[in-house]
Amino acid sequence: MDMCHDWKALAKEQESFVLSFWKELHAHPELSGEEKWTSGRIAQELTSLGVPFTVIENYSLVAVLDTPKPGKRLALRADIDALPVQEETGLPFASTIPGKMHACGHDTHTAILMGVIRMLLQVRDSLTGKIYFCFQLGEEKGIGAKAIVSYLKEQGGVDQVFGLHISAQLPTGSILLPLGALCAGISGWTVTVNGKGGHGSKPHEAVDPIKPACEILLRYASIPVNRVALDQPLVVSPCTIHAGSANNIIPDTATITGTIRYFSLETREQAKCNMEQIAQDVARSYGASARLDMPKVNLPVVNHKESALVAHRVIKSIQGLTLVESAPQMGSDNFGDFVASFPGFYCFLGAQNPEKFEPVPHHNPKFQVDEDALPLGCAFLGACVEAFLE
Repeated sequence: MDMCHDWKALAKEQESFVLSFWKELHAHPELSGEEKWTSGRIAQELTSLGVPFTVIENYSLVAVLDTPKPGKRLALRADIDALPVQEETGLPFASTIPGKMHACGHDTHTAILMGVIRMLLQVRDSLTGKIYFCFQLGEEKGIGAKAIVSYLKEQGGVDQVFGLHISAQLPTGSILLPLGALCAGISGWTVTVNGKGGHGSKPHEAVDPIKPACEILLRYASIPVNRVALDQPLVVSPCTIHAGSANNIIPDTATITGTIRYFSLETREQAKCNMEQIAQDVARSYGASARLDMPKVNLPVVNHKESALVAHRVIKSIQGLTLVESAPQMGSDNFGDFVASFPGFYCFLGAQNPEKFEPVPHHNPKFQVDEDALPLGCAFLGACVEAFLE
């Protein structure tokens, strides 16, 4: 793919800023829905660049770069929230806020996107169309995306939307960008088992909710194997179970919470029906009752094939980037709301370098990324802007 601009060179010019901004963000993590300082710092930077922006839901920001000539409309997204994790990296720019850490790399996404804005400002006169830069709050809690999508629709929609997520599981410079499904959808759920409380010495006078809750939990593990076709990936994860207040009191209720992950809404609905049936039937067999609540649907991230193919050509045009293949990831990201509304793609950018630090998973207190990946991310996204505007 022939490019009008040398995006690696442009990214190199922004490298010092991007790394400095990333480290500043990393030292000031904020949890989902609480990103006041982060949002303010992004706004400060946009203001200094003369880039107009709109604040959405208190802390999300959508900046817009309007070029001199009409053309296509693009949107790029970065999430800005952190996690309730106590950092243990020992880095000189480690979190200064106890119990909070950018342990998933959202700080790198924000710094990369700001670097892309600075790059595009340098070549603005050679571009066409309009570009929206979406800094999204709350991704870790599955919030923030829908409001930005609604805002983009109010502006007339966009022709393409895309973004990236840093990956500690892939070598620096590698990009996982499938032509279809990338991340699973996720739904949280709660099962409440209602019995009848009583004295621990007289279980025959009570209806114990704990025993059916335990059996329900164990039976849920069989749903992906026995109830859903093997070519429809599904994960059912009971992750908490709570009941009781003392060792001689049979409680009234027991609750189980967890998540399910899926790549189609049909699979989700089938799993939900199976879970309701199991919970009700098991509880009834003990003389108790049970209710399943699964109120929220987070969509899977499914790339649009034509968009992904353009991005593949961009990857091949930039030295230092390598396209890799892998099975779809069972992790989730509410970027699915974006690609459900507009054509586009999402990808994972590798940032693992065992020569610099011991690789650990995302959400780990020792989570680190290779800083060499950040300018590569800037170059990739900048080149994608040019490719999609053509």
